[in-house]
Amino acid sequence: MPYKNPKKDRNYQEEYKKFLALGGRAKQTERQKARRAWDAEHGHESRVGKALDHIKPIKDGGKTSDSNIRLKSFSGNSSRNFKSAKSGGK
Repeated sequence: MPYKNPKKDRNYQEEYKKFLALGGRAKQTERQKARRAWDAEHGHESRVGKALDHIKPIKDGGKTSDSNIRLKSFSGNSSRNFKSAKSGGK
């Protein structure tokens, strides 16, 4: 099997088109808004080594507000079982 360089053989333009088609820019902006709002209220040092978690995920229509954001560990945030609110899970 021939060697394949993953960086050289990637189609970055196609990946970016998919990113935009799935609403990636809007989701990225919403996460950045959450970080800036948290830092303005609590300071950047309060979230060092932690991740901001949207209680209602952005993909399910969750927005940045004080009642929808909490601080969690990176592993706790990434291991969360994201079930759609429409499917009956949280």
